Amino acid sequence: MKFGAGGNFAIGNSSMIVSKYRRNGEEAGSLGVIGPMRVDYKKIIPYIEYLTGKVSDRMSGDDEDILAGTDTNVSPDS
Repeated sequence: MKFGAGGNFAIGNSSMIVSKYRRNGEEAGSLGVIGPMRVDYKKIIPYIEYLTGKVSDRMSGDDEDILAGTDTNVSPDS
């Protein structure tokens, strides 16, 4: 993996797990984790999806469910 304007920062033997978040139904950005290639994907992916779901809700103003205690995005640990 290479990062930076000229791709002059490299990380070898790594993987990146990325999920997009949205604002009012439109793609607004991405969040992710960089880790070893042998990362526990089954464990990490639900956390990334949960986090991007929360960010999307907040950015779209859909956090009334969170405040009312009726949030439908359930933590991966629950």
